[in-house]
Amino acid sequence: MEIKKFIVVCGYIFLVLGILDLIIKIDLFGFRVLDFLWFCSISMFLLGFGMIKKNEVLLNSFLSIALLVQSFWILDYSWLTFFNTTLNGVSSFVFRPGYSLLQFILNARHMYMIPFGIFSVFIVSRKSRVPYLFIPVFVIILLGSSYIFAPKSSNLNCTFEPCLKVLSKFSGLPYLFLYAALIIGISLVINLAINIFLELFKGVRNKKYYKRIVTSIFLFLLLISTTTVVFAFLKYSKIPKYVCSQPDLCKECHLNVKCRYIDTDTQNLALMYTIKNYGGKNYVCDIFMKINSTGSQFNQIVNNLYIESGKKYDFYQYLPYPLVDSEIKLKPDCRVY
Repeated sequence: MEIKKFIVVCGYIFLVLGILDLIIKIDLFGFRVLDFLWFCSISMFLLGFGMIKKNEVLLNSFLSIALLVQSFWILDYSWLTFFNTTLNGVSSFVFRPGYSLLQFILNARHMYMIPFGIFSVFIVSRKSRVPYLFIPVFVIILLGSSYIFAPKSSNLNCTFEPCLKVLSKFSGLPYLFLYAALIIGISLVINLAINIFLELFKGVRNKKYYKRIVTSIFLFLLLISTTTVVFAFLKYSKIPKYVCSQPDLCKECHLNVKCRYIDTDTQNLALMYTIKNYGGKNYVCDIFMKINSTGSQFNQIVNNLYIESGKKYDFYQYLPYPLVDSEIKLKPDCRVY
């Protein structure tokens, strides 16, 4: 396959992965949490469209920001995979019970986006000054939207509190301004370096030896990424898993109880579930939960919960760390209020 066609095909693959990631995150976490606005999710569209259109603004801007932002995740993921300890903890959620296989597979994109970005930039991109404007606007819009619209508990794009200890002394708006300024400033410096390299190699871009060198670097990075993901999967496969089974619903009440996901972003594992009253009556409910690895008995986790007609409620329940693969089952016991 011709090298430029290969880049376009891979661009469509990243675009499909971005759409799949968007759908899954909205289905799991809901729209209001805005979990799909993480940079690693949004940047798949920058990279995908940049590869398809061979657009230097999107490609150069993506690589400039990704080399800074994604590197912390990649280093932590790799270190945790091979040495069983974290560097900064930003990737540890991948290796906690309740993180699904599909989520694990989609998160492996972190390891591949930079290699494909480097390959695309140095094969089809060109020197451009537009990213000097695009990068600040993109970062300000992304971080500003995360801070204004996302719940504080999500710490979307690390806008509410630092994800890295080096910035832990800062908080609130001063932290946000400093954080945004650092990302913009360092990304612009990286973009300057990209422009210098593109200008330097402009005369040999069509030479076979240049393409072979870039391709060799790309394949080497792919090998490292794939090796890391394989070993990460071996580590992930040994972790006991939490899964939700269908709840035991009360037959005489018009309620829908649904396990949504296991929260793996914090040290305390928690089951996030919803209760929706789709009937015309109000109920008072006791909620019971059973974990099949700890016994066959249901244990009451909520007492006298008021569920209003036509309303939907979100709840969470802390879970013990499982020793083996464990199945969670919920059961409401309700009466008309």
